[in-house]
Amino acid sequence: MVHLSRPGVIMIIMIALSLVSIGQNSSPATVQSSSEPKLLSVGANSQDEDPFSKFSQFSALMSGSLMGPEEEAKIYRMGSKIRTNSVDGGYVVSDVNTYETFVKLANNKGCIKGTPPGGRTFPYLVLGKSKVERTRAGEETIDGHFCEIENVTITQESGHEIKLKIWEAQDLQGFPIKIEQDGVGTPRIAIYKNVSFAPPDPKLFKPPAHCLDL
Repeated sequence: MVHLSRPGVIMIIMIALSLVSIGQNSSPATVQSSSEPKLLSVGANSQDEDPFSKFSQFSALMSGSLMGPEEEAKIYRMGSKIRTNSVDGGYVVSDVNTYETFVKLANNKGCIKGTPPGGRTFPYLVLGKSKVERTRAGEETIDGHFCEIENVTITQESGHEIKLKIWEAQDLQGFPIKIEQDGVGTPRIAIYKNVSFAPPDPKLFKPPAHCLDL
């Protein structure tokens, strides 16, 4: 049996609470299209294209977040699975299609399986039956990367709106190296550095042999 410390349980509860609103307003599905015109950025081939879905294989050093802790730590994606590390040595692996998640607690304190996905996987989530509106918002160079800026509004089937501003690095295939979310009090910002498109080690996404169902 896996024995969980009180801090470990609190960590899981915080992860679950961080995506309650998204879990209530979305479900895994295909993005619906919109016919309104837009100015396309490099790499975008339709207005309603999810600007994050095409980056299905990468690793980066992430600081800040739109949801969850803001510590600087590694993030990895391989297909539908995303792993976000913690500075204490733990990590979370989530499947953005099924929302299945497991959390490996630091210091060999156990492993827990359950949902919803870890907060730092947002916005790399399946959008559900959502309308995506993308509008050019200028240009800026960040950390030596020339970026096109887009305002992105995600309107979920329930009518709930998520407003983001993304900085797409043109020398990194349009990868969003900076993402800002407004409308939630003080804007939340996520920064991605040392971006690599090399395949991550598949072992990074495998759960430990013993993982307790939440």
